Amino acid sequence: MDKFTIYCQIGFLKHFFNQKPNKEDDFLSEDYNYWFLLGKLLYKHSNLIFDISKSEFLDLQRNPLLKRLLKSSLEGGSELKFKPEEFDQIKKDEGYLKDKIHEIFMLDKSDKECTDLENKYGLIFISKENIKKAQFLFDFSIIPMDKVKQKYRNWDFIKKIKHPFNAMVIADNYVLKDKDQFDNNILALLQSFMPNRLENQIFQLTILVEENAIPNIEGRHKLLSRKLKELFDYEIELTILRASKTKLHDRNIITNYAWINSGYGFSLFNNNQIKQDTHLSFYPITYLQQKHIGYNEQIETEEKLNNVLEIYSFLQKQFSRINDKTINLGITKYVEGSKQNRLLN
Repeated sequence: MDKFTIYCQIGFLKHFFNQKPNKEDDFLSEDYNYWFLLGKLLYKHSNLIFDISKSEFLDLQRNPLLKRLLKSSLEGGSELKFKPEEFDQIKKDEGYLKDKIHEIFMLDKSDKECTDLENKYGLIFISKENIKKAQFLFDFSIIPMDKVKQKYRNWDFIKKIKHPFNAMVIADNYVLKDKDQFDNNILALLQSFMPNRLENQIFQLTILVEENAIPNIEGRHKLLSRKLKELFDYEIELTILRASKTKLHDRNIITNYAWINSGYGFSLFNNNQIKQDTHLSFYPITYLQQKHIGYNEQIETEEKLNNVLEIYSFLQKQFSRINDKTINLGITKYVEGSKQNRLLN
C-alpha cells in the first residue's frame, strides 16, 4: 500500500474545492493547513475512485482545481478511476463494504448519514457537511505520561484519538500477564478506544505476547472473551498469539487507520497511578510528514523507515508472519482463537 484508496463522490470534491481558503489572508490559519493537507492527499497520494464516468469528469475541466487534479495524475500523482458502478454496488449490497480495510470514503451525504455508515462498518466516512473531520487524517499526538506531574489516572485519555476501525492488533509482551490488572489496563484501554457501535461487521482483535508471559493461554482467552462480551454489544473475534521476544516488536498497536506506540507498554496504570514515566505516540497512517525524529527510535529495526506508512507496513508484515507461522504444539499452546484478522490476512 503506497497510495490510499479513497472513494470520492464528485459532489464532495466540488464542495471541498469551493471551500479553498484565500492563501494571502489565511496562510497561517488552521483552516488553510487542513485544506492544504487534504488537497495534498487527494492530488498526490491517493487512488481516487469517482462516482461519475471519465467523460463526465472531463466535462468539468472548466474548474481549475479539477483540471489541476487531472494534470497531477498524468504527472505521477494520484490515480483517477471512474467507477460509478462501485457506488451503485455499495448502495445495493451491504456486504460489499465488509471487505474494505483501509479505504476512506468522502461522500456527498449528510454528516448523520456518514456517522451511521461508520457505526455499521468501522470505516472512515467523511461528509461534505463536515470536511474538517478529515483533520484526523493528518494529526499526530505525543502524550506524555509523568508519574510526578500525573495528568492521567486511567485510560479515558485515549478517547481523544478514538476513530472508526473494525480490527486491531496489540503487540505487548506482558499486557496479559497479570489478570488482576485487566480492569485497570487492557480492558480499560479497549473500552475507551474501541468503537461504541459496530452493526454490520465482526470486530477482529489479535493480541501478541511473549511466549513465557502467559503459560495458560486458554484460560486468558476465556477470561478476556467473557469480559469483552460484558463490555460490548457487537461480536468480537479474539485471537491470542505467543511469540518469542526476538520475533516480536512489542509495545505497538495498529488499527485499520493508525499506529500507536507506547515506550513502556500498555499496562500503564496501577490503582490510578502511572507505573513508569513514558510517552504514548499516535499517528494516522495518512500522516504525510516524510521525516520525523523518533520513528526509528520507536521501532527497533535496522531498516530505514522514513514515514508512518512504512512503519505501519513493516509492523503489519511482521505481525502477519507471526500469525501465519504460529501453530498449536499439543499441550503447549501458542495460539488460542481463530487467527482471523483482516489486518493480517
